[in-house]
Amino acid sequence: MRRFIEATLHELSSAFGEHLFGAIPKIWELLAGPLLAPAAAPAPPQAVVDGLQVLKVLGPAVHEALQPR
Repeated sequence: MRRFIEATLHELSSAFGEHLFGAIPKIWELLAGPLLAPAAAPAPPQAVVDGLQVLKVLGPAVHEALQPR
């Protein structure tokens, strides 16, 4: 299952390029939401782990225009 998800994220990144997060905002929400949560209302630990996993998989494959984000 994990390999399928990783392959899917890579394919989506290739297909949408620099428009990935605009075309599929849920990916940005899953990736950044838990990591950018305010300290006063932190995200659940599993959500943080999930966000880091998405970052780990998508980071090397994301379009260079999105890397500063």
